[in-house]
Amino acid sequence: MMNVTELAMARGATLLILRDYLQRPREVSSTSDPTYMVEDLLIELLSRRGYSLPEAEFRGAVLFYLEDAKFIEYQPIKPAGPTGLTMLRWRITHNGYQIAEGTRLDPGVKVF
Repeated sequence: MMNVTELAMARGATLLILRDYLQRPREVSSTSDPTYMVEDLLIELLSRRGYSLPEAEFRGAVLFYLEDAKFIEYQPIKPAGPTGLTMLRWRITHNGYQIAEGTRLDPGVKVF
C-alpha cells in the first residue's frame, strides 16, 4: 500500500500519461475516439514509471480520485459477446490538463 505522497505522485503521473496520449500524433480519420486510453495500457505505462499498484488500489485511490475531481473521465467499452468484462477507457479533461501543466493545483496530486 502506498502512502499519501506516493499516491499523489501516482495521480500526477497518470495525468501526465493521459496528457501525452492526447498530444500524440494521430490520424484524423480514426473511427474510434482517439482521446481515450484503454485502462490496461494506462496501468502498463504507470508501472513502467515505477508505480505498481494492486488494481483495486489503482482504481480507488488514483483513477476514481481523479475522476471525482473531474480531472479525468471514463468511457465503458462493452464486450463484443454476451459474456465478458466491460473495459474502461480514460481521458484527461480540461481541468486535468491544467493540473498536468501546473496552472492549477490540487493537494492530492503531485506533478513532476
